[in-house]
Amino acid sequence: MLHELPITNIRILACHEDWHRMMPTAQGRHCASCQREVVDFTQSSAASLAAAQAAAPDGRVCGRFRLSQLAPESCSTALRLRPRLRQFLLAAVLVFVQGLSARQAWAQAQGRPVVPFRPAAAAPLYQLPGSLPAPAASDAIKPPEPTVYGGVMELMPVPPGGMEGLTQFLGQHLRYPATTTVEGKVFVNFVVQRDGQLTDFQVLKGLDPALNAEALRVLKLMPRWTPGQQNYRPVPVSYTVPITFTRDAETPKKRRR
Repeated sequence: MLHELPITNIRILACHEDWHRMMPTAQGRHCASCQREVVDFTQSSAASLAAAQAAAPDGRVCGRFRLSQLAPESCSTALRLRPRLRQFLLAAVLVFVQGLSARQAWAQAQGRPVVPFRPAAAAPLYQLPGSLPAPAASDAIKPPEPTVYGGVMELMPVPPGGMEGLTQFLGQHLRYPATTTVEGKVFVNFVVQRDGQLTDFQVLKGLDPALNAEALRVLKLMPRWTPGQQNYRPVPVSYTVPITFTRDAETPKKRRR
């Protein structure tokens, strides 16, 4: 009887009840929800459906069908997703076969015009010998210069009068504080700037707070030094001076490390 299919001119309304949970009957299953018999039409023809519909008091028939039995106009709701499925499959083919992007393939599958993507021209990865201009001397890559130099320089900073002048200056201005009896060395670090001025004083290794303060006070009184040089130009240089404090001597002695 399958040659009489498909079934047409009917209106399909989906039912939410589970066929497998219904009570079996002679022609199908009994639906306890609507108290109707659900006829199994999966192996029936259009004539059988017409006869069952004519015998129904209200013209309504509860039945079970296979999707292949129904004509497209009878199951438009069930087949509503098929066009989008075809579009999806077509877009997938365009992506994998023609190498289109997902957006381009989906637009083409839906019949919309596709705007080709044209990337901007990239710079060449290489150039022929002689096509590059010679770099200027100022363009050469140079290591960053330190803010303050330390260690051994081409020319170290020099105090006024040299090291003897530094010793005399300290001997003339240092005073041993009366508030302490500690003896030893106070190491003071400072920066000799490009113009010879002394800045950024710091006690690296101190003794008594009074001795530390006295060492800082005297070094801050010093006049400008001759700045240090690196590559034939003045640069800021970190410098450390050890100052020795003794109670017996009339003036403290300065000793350079």
